[in-house]
Amino acid sequence: MSGIIGSVGSKSGVIGLKINPSQPWVKAVGDGGTSTLPSSYTKITAWSEVKDTGSNFASGVFTAPITGAYLITGRFYAYGLTADDMVYGKIVSSNRTYYCRSFQSAEYGSGPAIELVICEIMDMDASDTVEFGMYNNQGARGTLYEHAEFMSMNIFLLA
Repeated sequence: MSGIIGSVGSKSGVIGLKINPSQPWVKAVGDGGTSTLPSSYTKITAWSEVKDTGSNFASGVFTAPITGAYLITGRFYAYGLTADDMVYGKIVSSNRTYYCRSFQSAEYGSGPAIELVICEIMDMDASDTVEFGMYNNQGARGTLYEHAEFMSMNIFLLA
C-alpha cells in the first residue's frame, strides 16, 4: 500500500513504514529546566527541537502543513505532589481537545510523582494547530521535570 507519506510493507513478519524526507514530523524534548505545575491549563513551551521537517513547530505549537491523520504523542513527569493531587495533560488543537488524567503514582525524593503519557491520532486540516499543556486541579504545586529523558513529544503525519 502506498500513499502521500511513502509505503507500508512487511519483511519477515515485521511491518515497517518508509518515510519520505519531506513528510511533516516533529520530535522535541524538554529543554532541561523545571517549572511549577499551574492550577489551570498552561501551554508547555519548554521544548528543544530534535527534528522538525518543514519548520512547522514554534513556541510549543505545531501547525499542520497539509490535511491528514497525525499521530500525536507526549510523555511528561511531575514530582513533589501530594496524595490528593490530580494532574491533567491536554492535547489542545484548533478543532478539538484531548485530556489525559493521572493521580500520583510513585514516591519520589520530594513526594509523590506521576508519569503521564498521551497518545492520539488526530484528523487535522492544513493550518490546524496543536499544543501540549498540563495542570494540577488541586492547586499550583508539584514540579514538571523538563529534561529530555522525562519530557518528550512527537507529531507525525500518518496519511
